[in-house]
Amino acid sequence: MTRPSHVTISTTAIVLVFVLGTIWFTFPQINALDSVPQHNDPMFSTWRLAWVAHQLQTDPRHLLTANIIYPSYHSFLFSDAFLLLGFFATPLMWSGLPPIVAYNILILASFVFAGIAAFVFIRHLSGSTLAGVMGGVIFAFAPTRFGHYVHQELLWTGWIPLALWALHRTIETARWRYALVTALCLVAQTYSSIYYGIFLATFIGIVSGCLVLFRVLDWRSLAFKRLVAGAVLSGMLIAPYVYLYRQSEKIVGLRDKWEVTQYSARPQSYLTAPSYSWLYGWTFAKWVSPKAPDETVLFPGVCAVILAVIGLWPPLTRVKVAYAIALLLAFDWSLGFNGLTYPFLFELPVFRGLRATARFSVFVQLALALFAAYGFARLLERVVARRAAVVALVAIVSGLLVVEYTNRKLPLLRAATQPSTLSRWLLQQPANTVLLELPVPKTDALPVRDPHYVFESTFHWRPMVNGYTAFVPPRYLHFLEHMDSFPDARSAGAIRASGADVIVVHPQWFKTRNDSEGIEWLRKQPDFRYEGAFADHAGSVLVFRRVDGNGQPLTAQSRSQ
Repeated sequence: MTRPSHVTISTTAIVLVFVLGTIWFTFPQINALDSVPQHNDPMFSTWRLAWVAHQLQTDPRHLLTANIIYPSYHSFLFSDAFLLLGFFATPLMWSGLPPIVAYNILILASFVFAGIAAFVFIRHLSGSTLAGVMGGVIFAFAPTRFGHYVHQELLWTGWIPLALWALHRTIETARWRYALVTALCLVAQTYSSIYYGIFLATFIGIVSGCLVLFRVLDWRSLAFKRLVAGAVLSGMLIAPYVYLYRQSEKIVGLRDKWEVTQYSARPQSYLTAPSYSWLYGWTFAKWVSPKAPDETVLFPGVCAVILAVIGLWPPLTRVKVAYAIALLLAFDWSLGFNGLTYPFLFELPVFRGLRATARFSVFVQLALALFAAYGFARLLERVVARRAAVVALVAIVSGLLVVEYTNRKLPLLRAATQPSTLSRWLLQQPANTVLLELPVPKTDALPVRDPHYVFESTFHWRPMVNGYTAFVPPRYLHFLEHMDSFPDARSAGAIRASGADVIVVHPQWFKTRNDSEGIEWLRKQPDFRYEGAFADHAGSVLVFRRVDGNGQPLTAQSRSQ
């Protein structure tokens, strides 16, 4: 047996740091792969992953026309489709893992990936392996990251530092392979999160422009030409995806300035940590925005800021200045219309469909991690001659980061992993059976129960009138407006016109006398036949089926005649 090389041992140890860090900071997720935080988005993200796995196996040609908000076309694009993550999760689900378990495996993997990718980028610029590890820890585990713990696509940020690493390697070597990696990382980030793909292209443009201005990158050089070629390639690979989203904008519209302002950060957002942060949880109640709490938890940690100040202390290199400028711009853009310069970006068509400008904070966090690593490297240089001092410095800084970033036990709830009796019954019905679940949300109180309905559909995949998306199309809003007064002639007409073949009623969620009358109304209608009582994972349900004048179930073919 040969002895492992030093590089292999070192690489293994670095990977182990981020694996153990992920287990520690997300505890008890590793022991609860069938559980998620009590929030709508984990259910929704699980549905998105499961839809890709289901559709690739059954009907890949219609991957983008999902089973929600029937009969909308390309309804999968009403939210960030994060197709690449769906492809990652597909083998897990095809092997028999429940969708919720596959979802959590990807959640945990995102932390490890982000930490290792940031380490690669930061070690390269700082020239220090230990500084690279510290920077990777800051990027992967800071409180700001846990503000998006319920957002699968916003945790997959490892492509960002890898793209920047490849950018610098291209500048240094002018090799095609690094220019290609830069381009492919941008593509991968876009297909993991279209938000971060657009933001990364903007951030790389700013960094590259500064490097050209400061003559770190010569625009006449081979490296520059190959980066431009890589940019063209990435544009070609991303263009069809962006085109489809632009087409969906014709259905769902663009974002208004008031909506963007709601989802913009404020300066105090950078002082706000998640409520379950062990050391800083008290800041959540004090400064979080009630309108967009997930978007305004952006605290990077005190230790990271102190180290970054040390790293930014003069003398400064041109690369440091470039990233300092990019950091300031990313910070201002994260403030959206609360800042100075985002209104100019908002005039560009590609930004008009984006709501949460606070998500630019991921670039603030990465730049802070880079400067913190520079600061740590400076401290190491002062004590490098004394081994005991180096050990003490590493122990103190890593200890402070662990204390700062440790969370209380994450609040998790178990999710369903097996089909309910309702889902088993629906699986016996024709695949084109259209489902409507009641109650539907009020137009001023979206989404209420729709995320539950969408998650439950992963067990039967029948098309459904209900749906939960980032954009709510006018068709669905119009339907909900007609259902506000259920039961009456207006809402009855809406139900009959919706195309629903099966109506599932959740009595436990009907709260008023008018609601009870709605159930009795359904029982009395000659074209609604009571099928019986079943159960989904929230409780008992009553099922009604649309029938024709002869009492026969309506089908897609009979509806069209």
